[in-house]
Amino acid sequence: MSRTEKMKFIRLIEGAEMSISDALAQCDVPRSTYYRWKRNLKNMGTRGLEDNKPHRTRTWNQLLPH
Repeated sequence: MSRTEKMKFIRLIEGAEMSISDALAQCDVPRSTYYRWKRNLKNMGTRGLEDNKPHRTRTWNQLLPH
């Protein structure tokens, strides 16, 4: 999900007529994911909702290209 989609999703869940648990179950999003997004939004603003893909570095015993 993109940053804007996550933001819209959080606002949608907050404004839902039903409980957060029921709304998350309908959308098939784990509670831990929702609360992590919400915590990141609170602590870091919209930058906290960016995807943090793992950065793969070279392994210590990998052969060099040459």
